[in-house]
Amino acid sequence: MRGYHLMAKKATIHRIVNSVIMMTLATGLWFGYQKLDQYQEQEKDQAEIAKIVVDEGFRRCVYRDSLGFKTIGFGHLVKKGESFKCITPEDAVELLRADYAYAKESVKKNYPWASGEAQRVLVNLTFQLGENRLAKFKKTLTYMEQGDYYKAAGELLDSKLHRQTPKRLERHAGRLLALAEDIEGESIWHNQL
Repeated sequence: MRGYHLMAKKATIHRIVNSVIMMTLATGLWFGYQKLDQYQEQEKDQAEIAKIVVDEGFRRCVYRDSLGFKTIGFGHLVKKGESFKCITPEDAVELLRADYAYAKESVKKNYPWASGEAQRVLVNLTFQLGENRLAKFKKTLTYMEQGDYYKAAGELLDSKLHRQTPKRLERHAGRLLALAEDIEGESIWHNQL
């Protein structure tokens, strides 16, 4: 009888140890997935920042943008209270990172429905325009919220902004069209071939 109790006790301990190991593995996998998700989000943010760098270009000294606003670095709008004449590339990168973080938070606050690639397009547009000017793109934003990316892309291409920065807006429109294609599950050109 004593041998039976000893075997039962060992089996119980074995089950407890296995349960603890499985819980530890499951928790580790969950945290690993969270870290992977954060890492992938950081990579996508870095890729978007790289697009902004190409779009804006780098200017060491203050210049007037196409609307006459004082700008410096990678498209940083000089705000009241800021006094720049010229800056180092390192300072320009710091401004870029801060402006990107601000644009991203603005999009999260103002367009909570946006996620993934749609959110990144809005972040890029917010970086370029500022949150107040982007808010004037009412049709584009409405179409995006409804998931009608074809019409949203069309609105971008039919805007005054497209005439000012055609390559940038055409790229954004292309990104929205790719989202429309993903949603429909087939190529936008499928019916025309």
